[in-house]
Order: sequence, then C-alpha cells, then structure tokens
Amino acid sequence: MAAYIDHLKSGPGILIVYGRGTEGYRIDLHKDDTGEMLGNIDVDSQGNYQLNTQEIILREFKGQTIRVRVRETIDNKNYSYWSVPKEVYIF
Repeated sequence: MAAYIDHLKSGPGILIVYGRGTEGYRIDLHKDDTGEMLGNIDVDSQGNYQLNTQEIILREFKGQTIRVRVRETIDNKNYSYWSVPKEVYIF
C-alpha cells in the first residue's frame, strides 16, 4: 500500500490533486500540520486519482501556502504511510 501526489493545481476556490495509489483503495487528503481532512476519492482501475476539493473547505486557507499529504485505506482501520508533503498556494 502506498499513495503518492504527482502534482497539484490550484485556482480560485479549487485545489486539484493528481496522484497514484492502489486500485480500489480510498485516498484521503490532509493538511500536513493539523491533519485536517480536505477531501477523499477512490483510486481508479489504472491506479490513478484526481481529487477536486470544494471551495468551502479551502476558504479558511485563501491567500496562504499550505502543505498537504495523502494516505490510503481500504477499510478505514488500516492506513498506508503518509506521502511526502507538497506545498500549494491557495488562491
């Protein structure tokens, strides 16, 4: 089990996280320093994911650079290690 962030894309009110994980597992995106959950999505049959966050979740971080990381789970009990954190500016 492993989850990775390949790259991030940020725009007004949106953060898109592209990455890889284990097919059928769920990816959880968290703010690195607080652990706050920013979103989740299932990994597709090719081992990829594209997670689009909601504007309401990002509102409190507008104008800031934040560090995010992901991990994956299949059963909400066992989790992979955290990915390497990535920085992104929130518009």
